[in-house]
Formats: sequence, structure tokens, C-alpha cells
Amino acid sequence: MQTFCDTIVADIKAAKNEGEVIRVISYAMSRIRLDRNNEFSYIMNIIASLRSSDATAISGEAQLNIKLAIAIFTQFHKENLQRIS
Repeated sequence: MQTFCDTIVADIKAAKNEGEVIRVISYAMSRIRLDRNNEFSYIMNIIASLRSSDATAISGEAQLNIKLAIAIFTQFHKENLQRIS
């Protein structure tokens, strides 16, 4: 799980534009949804990893990518919580 999440976070940081970020997230969610039992853990791990990124060590574009990805993954997380309750 950790290797997959680290790869997704690295791909998000390396994305050249919002379209690439969305493609990375789409791919990630398609893979995560194959393992429904751990979907919550994957999403939370990715969000935590994105939030812990050192903003001073990455480009402005990567910072925007991270903000966008956190917003999208947070929305997926909220939808999962609503589905459960």
C-alpha cells in the first residue's frame, strides 16, 4: 500500500498541469476501488502524504497540484463516509 501511495504522490507532484493531476487521481481511484476493504486507508494515506510534503522543497506548480489533489481526495473521502453511514 505504501509504495502505491508514494508513487501516486510523486506522480501528482510531477504533473505538468491540472489535466495530468486528474489523470493520476483517476488512475489511483480506479486501482483503489478494486480493493474496497482498504479504500479508506489508501485515501487517507495519500492525503496525509500530500499534506506532509515540504512546500519549500517543491515548485509552485507542484504546490498547486498538491492542493488540487488534496481537495479531490478529500471529496472522495467524504463520499465514502456518506456511503457508509
